[in-house]
Amino acid sequence: MSARNVLLVFMLLGAQGTLAQPASSPVSEMTVVGIYASKPGDTTVYCLLGGSACLVPKNAGTADHFIAQWLRSHPGASVTPVSSATQTMPISTKRGSPAKLQEVYIWITDGDDILNVALVREGYYAGKSMIDMVESERRQNERAKKIAAENHSAGFADMMAKWRDSIPEEDRPRRLVSDSDYEDRMTEITNAEHTAQLAKKGIWSGDAHRREGDISQRSKESFPARDLYVHGVNAHRMDDADVYCLIGGDFCLTTLGPIVHEDQVAFISNWLSQHPAAIATPISNESFKVMRDQPPIHGTYIWIEDGNESLNLALVRNGYYGAHSLTDMVEARQQFDDSMKAPGLSDARGIMAKERAEEAAPQRLITDQDYKLKMQRAEAAEHDAEKAEVGMWSPSEIVHWKPPSDAAMIAVYAVHPDWFQQVSALARDDERLMNVIRSPESIAQARSGGVPQAKLDAYVGLLEKLGVNETIANVLGLGQLSLVKADITVGLFDNGIIKGYVYAPANPQPIVNDLEDWPPELTNVTTAYRSIGDNWYLFELRH
Repeated sequence: MSARNVLLVFMLLGAQGTLAQPASSPVSEMTVVGIYASKPGDTTVYCLLGGSACLVPKNAGTADHFIAQWLRSHPGASVTPVSSATQTMPISTKRGSPAKLQEVYIWITDGDDILNVALVREGYYAGKSMIDMVESERRQNERAKKIAAENHSAGFADMMAKWRDSIPEEDRPRRLVSDSDYEDRMTEITNAEHTAQLAKKGIWSGDAHRREGDISQRSKESFPARDLYVHGVNAHRMDDADVYCLIGGDFCLTTLGPIVHEDQVAFISNWLSQHPAAIATPISNESFKVMRDQPPIHGTYIWIEDGNESLNLALVRNGYYGAHSLTDMVEARQQFDDSMKAPGLSDARGIMAKERAEEAAPQRLITDQDYKLKMQRAEAAEHDAEKAEVGMWSPSEIVHWKPPSDAAMIAVYAVHPDWFQQVSALARDDERLMNVIRSPESIAQARSGGVPQAKLDAYVGLLEKLGVNETIANVLGLGQLSLVKADITVGLFDNGIIKGYVYAPANPQPIVNDLEDWPPELTNVTTAYRSIGDNWYLFELRH
C-alpha cells in the first residue's frame, strides 16, 4: 500500500454490509461493460472482480475486448453471485443515513467455461483479484494487525478492532455460495494463474509494468460521453487504460474514493440521458501509486458538457459537491505538497518521493486561462447552491460539515443568557450532568447513576433549546462546563473540528477575534477561544 493510502483501506474494515441474496440470472438480462455489469432500475454494481474492488472503478480496461468477445461466444452464459457487500462510507455528511454503495461479486459461467478463470488464465488479472468480500476482509484484518505490530502501534490495532466491532453482524460481508464451492472456484483461479505465469501472459510479461504505467494518449482528446460507463462520478471507457472522474484532485484514484449517494447516481444518469450529445473534455491527468507492488493507476479528470450546460457544474449547483471538488490534479498536487512542508513530515516526504519516481506527474490538458474560467463558473454554481440551500447547503446537511458562525452562536447567547445561567447552575450543583448528552442511553445512564429525574429533565431541556451536546459533552481539559455545538469529522481517523461554548475555562489561551479566521501564527495551535461575556467563551478545537 502506498504511503498515502496505507490507512485509507482500513477505514472500510467492518464498514461493509450485506445485500439480500440476488437470484442467479442469464447474462443476457444484464448490461456488461468490461468488468462491470448492471441491471435496469438497479443501482447495484455487479463486478467480475472480488474483494469490493469495483465501487470505485480503477480498472485499466485491457480486458474489455476479451470480455466482449467471450460473451458473444457464450450467449447462454449465466451469472452466479458469489458474495455481496454494502459499503457504508465512514465520512458521509449524512449522519442518520450514511452513503451506502452496493456491490455484488459475480462469476459468469457457461458449463465448464468460466469467464473469471479465463481472465486470470490470459494474464489480465492476478488470482488475488478474484477473492470474495469475506476473504478480503479477513486479509485486511490480518494486514491491519501486521502494520500495528511493525509500527509498535497497539492503539491503531485497538482502534480498528473497535471500529469493526461497532458494525452489526448483519451489516458485514456475506458469502452467497458454500465455502466448499468457493474453495473449488479459487483452486481453479490458482491453477489459471500458474498457467499464465508459465506462459508469461499479460501482467506476467516482462514489459507489463511499464505498459500499465503509461498514461493513455487517447485520453487527452475529447470524446462522446456516451462512450463512458458511468457510476456516480466514476467512469470507465471500453478498451481505454484510464480511470475517468467527474471530480478533480485524485479522488477517484485513491483507495477510498468519493462518497456517492444513490440519489446522486440517479441524478447523473438522468442528466446523461437528457444530454445524449454531451462531450467529455479531459481537464488534467496523472498516474498515482496506490499499491507499492503494482504499477501506478492512471486517471483523467473530465468535464462533461453539452453546449453551455455542464454535468460537473450541475453537481455543484445541486449541492452534491462544493466548488473545491472541481480543483484539478495540478492544483491539488500543489496544495498537497504545500501541506507536506512541515519539518515533522520529512520521512513521509522521502517515501512519497520514491513513489513519485514511478508516477507520471499531473499535467493540465487545457490552458490555464480556460481552467481559471471553469473554476470561476464552479464558484458561481456553489454560490447558487448555497443561496438556494440545496444538498450539502440545506439546513439539515450543513450542520454536519460546517461549524456554525461565531455571529450565530453569539446571537443565541445574547438573546437567551438566562438559559446559559441555568445550565451552568444545574451543572455546578450536580457535576454528573456535565457528561450528559441528548441520547436516551446517556440520560438512562445518568438516571441509574442517581441523578434526580427533575434535574435531568431540566438540564436536557436546556441542551435541546441550545442545540448542544448531541453526540459529545464536556470536552476534556477545556473548563468546568463545555457545551458542544458542532462535532464535525473532516478527514480520516477522527480529524475534524469541535466548536461550542465553555464556561470558566481553565486557561482560555489564545484569545482570538474570530474563530472562523485564526491568525497565521496559530498554525500549530489546536484550541482557541473567544470571550462572549460573564465568564462564557466560544471555543474551537481542531483535532
